[in-house]
Amino acid sequence: MLYTFGSITLDTDRKELRRNDSIESVEPQVFDLLVLLLENRDRVVSKDEIFEIIWEGRFVSDVTLSSRINALRRALGDDGKRQDIIKTVQRRGFRFLADVETGSTGIKATKHFGGRRPMFVVAAGGAVALLFALGWLWMVDWDPFKRGSDMSSAPDKPTIAVVPFENRSGDPGQDYFADGLSEDILTELSRFGFFHVISRNSTFTYRGPDIEPAQVGQDLNARYILEGSVHRSKDGLRVTARLTDIESLQQIWAERYDVPFDQVFEVRDDIALSIVTTVAPKFLTAEMRRTGRLEPRNLDAWDQFIRGYWHMLRFTRTDNKTAQRLLTRAIETDPQQANYYGLLAVTHLMDGLYGWSENRDRSLELSLQNAEQGLALDEHDSLVLRSIGLGSVEIHRLLISAAQAWI
Repeated sequence: MLYTFGSITLDTDRKELRRNDSIESVEPQVFDLLVLLLENRDRVVSKDEIFEIIWEGRFVSDVTLSSRINALRRALGDDGKRQDIIKTVQRRGFRFLADVETGSTGIKATKHFGGRRPMFVVAAGGAVALLFALGWLWMVDWDPFKRGSDMSSAPDKPTIAVVPFENRSGDPGQDYFADGLSEDILTELSRFGFFHVISRNSTFTYRGPDIEPAQVGQDLNARYILEGSVHRSKDGLRVTARLTDIESLQQIWAERYDVPFDQVFEVRDDIALSIVTTVAPKFLTAEMRRTGRLEPRNLDAWDQFIRGYWHMLRFTRTDNKTAQRLLTRAIETDPQQANYYGLLAVTHLMDGLYGWSENRDRSLELSLQNAEQGLALDEHDSLVLRSIGLGSVEIHRLLISAAQAWI
């Protein structure tokens, strides 16, 4: 289905959002939120309904919802002051306001036989859709601590706890910023499927300046603790973050970020993403070294690989391109790792699948080339085998689509 309003076109079949004929990169949650508001534009959509549909009933705060609404407004060229497209209805929810025109995607209609499609097309199309959905779940659940087909020797997934960032600004009004930042970091870390992130309900009971990482780790059975604080500086807020290995009580990483007062809302998401894209590689590198699965000479390549994997999991056009750049650098640094090629193959496959490439055939060709290179290095590497499997499913899906258009 196509929805057009002003300079915006939303294609729900291709999962594309275009503004002035340029594709806007938005997170899947933001995209789904727009579809929900559009499809219910005749009424106010309550916060409870949004939480139930978009977050499937999981507990999230109003701060998290506000960040998604703000991201959606930015993508649409709207803002919280004008609210020309998305209006906030106080204490009730949100409503889509713009005038909308609807239409089809322009895909050739299929002919029917006696009001039904031929059964081979229905069965094949359904099977391919199911295989593709299962394939993505399989890919996201890939575990770097499992090498090739040897699963029995893999250690348990490491666990990380994100405790609430402490508000040391002297302004109780900044509690929302500290809590919101902690929640954003926890949510983004949860995108990774190869380590456990302890839930907010467990970690947010640990507050205050007297929290001891070792005690938190023992109580929650966490191997790593991410903590931080928010201070008031001369021109704004200063955010500090620290990652601690509980077994050795060594600080693996620390960083600070300065936030001007007039940009607190705008840059919070950027700080959370910056922390996550730095912490995840550091955390996983420490874990791989701890288990003896990473050689020192591979650290730079491994860092690029993990960063690339995280960007791929964000499922946006921009992040996918970033992932490709990072994975290409990882391969240039260490060209003997099959899973690096496997993941690069997946990103090219995503270009073709989501219409992020101007040439779908070329994207599928690049995906196959990288998968074959990975297979030549390790025919048992699970990530390579998954990328080849997903590529095969996509090719079959295109064949089914062609058959439906021909009939």
